[in-house]
Amino acid sequence: MAKEKIVKGSISISLRGCVDGSLTLSTDVDVPCHSRTVPNAEVVFRLSKGGRVEADRYDNAWARQCQSKVVQKLLKGYAWFVLLENVVAQFARPCVVDLKMGTRQYGDDASAQKRATQTHKCRTSTSAEMGVRLVGMQLYKEETGTYFYVNKYDGRQMDCETFRETLTEYFIKAGRLRTISLLKKLTALRKLLAAASGFRFFSSSLLIAFDAKTDKLDAEKCIDVRMIDFAHSTFEGFLDDERYSGPDEGYLLGIDSLIEVLNNIINRNLT
Repeated sequence: MAKEKIVKGSISISLRGCVDGSLTLSTDVDVPCHSRTVPNAEVVFRLSKGGRVEADRYDNAWARQCQSKVVQKLLKGYAWFVLLENVVAQFARPCVVDLKMGTRQYGDDASAQKRATQTHKCRTSTSAEMGVRLVGMQLYKEETGTYFYVNKYDGRQMDCETFRETLTEYFIKAGRLRTISLLKKLTALRKLLAAASGFRFFSSSLLIAFDAKTDKLDAEKCIDVRMIDFAHSTFEGFLDDERYSGPDEGYLLGIDSLIEVLNNIINRNLT
């Protein structure tokens, strides 16, 4: 399970011009996450006439939209954020899959409306049958020098067969060594979680990533997998939370489905 690092600092926004001006997002501290950290980095956005925050980023339209929304929140006065490590910062051509794990996607504190909404998403997607749903993917295409993307809305529309086909495309690109390495890591993770009685990882995800532009295929480091998004997770040590017994069967179902998919890809497509 990935450890979180708490770094104290601030993010500031400066406006250059009132209309159609630029927004400069900058940090006041250096965060030593990896060797390529850019100190006091700045990211420039644009403020349109209608007050909408925009960004000139053409490689990933979904990322552009999400980042612009964060800046929009800053302008409205949001003061506290969690600073996360960018685990693909050292990759030249990051290929990433974000998988929502489990058969339940709401926390114990969710409202009745939230529970109904998330239950419907699970029931009408691969989450119900497989315990896993695709919520994001980017895959580098060498022949065109561009990325192929899947967002969370695409993932919700997938049936089990389309889900398998999409992951097959990703892992054919990853290659046999990376796929076998990931299979071993997932098998080890399953063993660990099967013994984790009382833990529930509601609405959490698995992040899988590799660099498409590298010849250094170390069996251990050639592909990365992280458990992420623990906002709704719980275990019996949280005294005010609801207590559960046994492992998180919904999460284990998701891992079992992934292991089955990977074995089929290795045997049929990566021999």
